Amino acid sequence: MKKIICLVFMTCFSGAVFAETAKDAFVALQKLETRTEVGINFKDYSAEVGKTKYTVDQFTKNTKFKPMSREETCAMTLNLAMEQYLTALSSWRLGIEARMPPNLSEYWSAASDTLKDAKTRCKIK
Repeated sequence: MKKIICLVFMTCFSGAVFAETAKDAFVALQKLETRTEVGINFKDYSAEVGKTKYTVDQFTKNTKFKPMSREETCAMTLNLAMEQYLTALSSWRLGIEARMPPNLSEYWSAASDTLKDAKTRCKIK
């Protein structure tokens, strides 16, 4: 009986932890999305991307997922959005060096679309 209760508790607890950490990663990406919508300079963007990546990594790299599970799909989608913001950062940096401003809205728009997809895949309310 004790083993069954522990198993049920651990399953419920791990699901709650997944939901909370997935939501933390999602919210961090949403904050970055908002910053890009209202305007941000390169220095601040670089710092925000670093903070956001840390939060996303806490979820995606420190959680074990069953292959092809909803949780793994959620993590992959959040990672994709993060990669799109990182690509924008690299493009911006290269644009500064080459003195040619990149079209960051393409990257940010793709990240925004991916984030909408993540909300559904991760079942975030």
